[in-house]
Amino acid sequence: MLQFVQQRDTNYIEPARSAALRALALAPSMASPHVTLGILYARTSQNDLASHELDEALRLDRFNAEAHGALADLYTRQGRTELVESTLKKAVSLAPDDWSLVQQLGEYYLNSARWEEAGAQYRRAAELTPDNPRAHNNLGLVYRGLDQLDHSAAAFRKAIAIEPTFLRYRNLGMVLAEAGKSSEALPMLQRSIDMRPDQYRAWGLVGFVYLNQRMDALKVRETFLKAIALAGALLKRTPKDEYLLADVGSYYAALGMEKEGLPRLAQAAALAPEIPEVLYQVAVGYEMLHRRDEAMALLEKAIARGYPAAAIARNPQLAALRADPQYALNVR
Repeated sequence: MLQFVQQRDTNYIEPARSAALRALALAPSMASPHVTLGILYARTSQNDLASHELDEALRLDRFNAEAHGALADLYTRQGRTELVESTLKKAVSLAPDDWSLVQQLGEYYLNSARWEEAGAQYRRAAELTPDNPRAHNNLGLVYRGLDQLDHSAAAFRKAIAIEPTFLRYRNLGMVLAEAGKSSEALPMLQRSIDMRPDQYRAWGLVGFVYLNQRMDALKVRETFLKAIALAGALLKRTPKDEYLLADVGSYYAALGMEKEGLPRLAQAAALAPEIPEVLYQVAVGYEMLHRRDEAMALLEKAIARGYPAAAIARNPQLAALRADPQYALNVR
């Protein structure tokens, strides 16, 4: 279950579902298998089934902190954003020493670009579990949001030192690339791919590094098409994953494939109107497809919701947009 949630690996869905159903057959009054099913259904866009399972879990145990955490995630997916923070705080109050719930609250703040509040939760998680690589990895994401890229890279390196995984090498490569350190970024991204060849996002990040280095156009194209192909199966299983849609849409945009890219970018923005990271990624895609008005509008929304303006200032794909007089008037 944890592998699916962390890595978006759909291979873990059916084993987790089967295990939960077996547990219910043995102990029908247990709440935890209903929570597992609720999480799985929510993550695969089966919200009605998820709601049913979580309602049943809370009927069996209304003080089940994990169920409240899962319910908060479901509220996010249903667009009931006004209920998310209070539900997460309820979960944490029921289990204040459960680092995973503390991290989940941190993730809510992270997605809302409330960087300082996110950092406080992740530092709390690190206090609860000092050797927890996830806490340090997520602190790296906070520092990235605060545009403290050196601190971000250091946090990712600390997470890797505790437990090296493809995800942490990918994050380190991502932030090094954003800092303009392409020669350092590529080996980290390649290490990530070596550890997990079928992960689409590392290939996509390599594609953008190649694009920014003005490498051979065929190599750039092959890399982005590899990322798109790897994302395809995942998109079939989680068709409303806003991050995935924004990524794939931007890869198509980098290749100038407007017909394929635009619908995915538009869907991502519609699914995540309050998540600045998604709005930013979609804006970059629109700019690459020469749809500047849409790009400007989304960048303005992303910055208003806390996305760092410095990230826009250093993105090579946005160089022409930054030179547009309307940028200074409307975005900054």
